[in-house]
Amino acid sequence: MPTGYAFEQEGTQHIIYRGFVPGHGGFRIHELWRNQNDGDWHHSDLSSDANAPDAIERLVGYESRGDGIVGQNIVYEGNDGRIHHLANILTGEWIYTNLTAASGVRKLASLGPDAYWAKFQETHHVVFWGRDDLHVHELWWRGKHAASSTSHNDLTARTGAPPVGGPPSGFAFDAGRSQFVHYRGDDLHIHQLRWEDDAWHHLDLTATAGGPLAASGIIRPDGYVFPFEGTLHVVYLGDDRHIHEFWRDTDGTWHRNDLTTTAGAPLASSNPTAYVFSFENTQHVVFTSDSGRIIELFWVHD
Repeated sequence: MPTGYAFEQEGTQHIIYRGFVPGHGGFRIHELWRNQNDGDWHHSDLSSDANAPDAIERLVGYESRGDGIVGQNIVYEGNDGRIHHLANILTGEWIYTNLTAASGVRKLASLGPDAYWAKFQETHHVVFWGRDDLHVHELWWRGKHAASSTSHNDLTARTGAPPVGGPPSGFAFDAGRSQFVHYRGDDLHIHQLRWEDDAWHHLDLTATAGGPLAASGIIRPDGYVFPFEGTLHVVYLGDDRHIHEFWRDTDGTWHRNDLTTTAGAPLASSNPTAYVFSFENTQHVVFTSDSGRIIELFWVHD
C-alpha cells in the first residue's frame, strides 16, 4: 500500500511504496517524487540508494524541521523483523540506520510501526506493537540522525495501560508541547498514551467519551491536530462498521461523533486515515467501503 508526505522545505511531494523485483525475492522501497519547480514526477530506488534491507508491510514518511534540522524520513519494518530508518538531510544522500540495533531493544515490531516528528523538542518518535509482550514500545532520538543515539521506552510498562490489541499510531501537538499515541486494546477500547509535563499518562477514551467498541481484527486508529481550532481528533473503525471520532475541545473535554451517520456515508471495511489541509481549513477522513470504493469524509470551516 503506497503512502505519501509533503516535504515543505523544498516544495516537493513524495509517494513511497514497496516494489517487487523479479528474481530478487523481496520488496524494495521505491519513491515517486514531484518537483514543484518543473511539475515533473521522478523515481528513485531508495533501498538501492541507501543500501537498506527489504521492507514488509507499512512504510511511514514524514518531514523533520527544526533549528538547523531539515530532512526527509522513512521508517519501516524490514524483512529481518527489525525497524529501519532512512534519512535525507538536504544532502541528496539517503542515510540508513537499523533502529532496533541502535537502541539495543530486543522487542521486534509487529504489523508496521508509526512515526512522527515533535518540533517543540526536536525529537523523532517511532511507536510499535511489541510482538512478544503486546506492549506499545517507543524508539526516539534527538537531532538529525538516529545512529548511536536511539533510546527505547516501554510505554505500556510506564503507564500501566492495558495490553495492545492492534498497532498504534502517534502524533505531536507542538502548540500544547505534548505527544499522543493511540491504539486498540485487547478490551476493544481505544486507549491513549499522552506525553505531557515530562511524563507519560494513560486515558481510556472509550470509557471517557463513550461510543461503541472498536472492530476486531487489525485495527489502527488514526489521529491528528486541527490547528485552526486547536482541537485533537482520533478516528477509528467501530464494531458496527461505522467510522467514529473522539475529539478534544480546547477546554480538555473529550467528545464523540459517529461520522458515518453524520455524513450519511456507507459502511466501512478498512481502517480510516485522516489529515488536515490547512490551506483551506478542512479536515479529511478516508476509508474503503464494503463495496470497495474509496470514500472521503470532509469538514469545511468558514
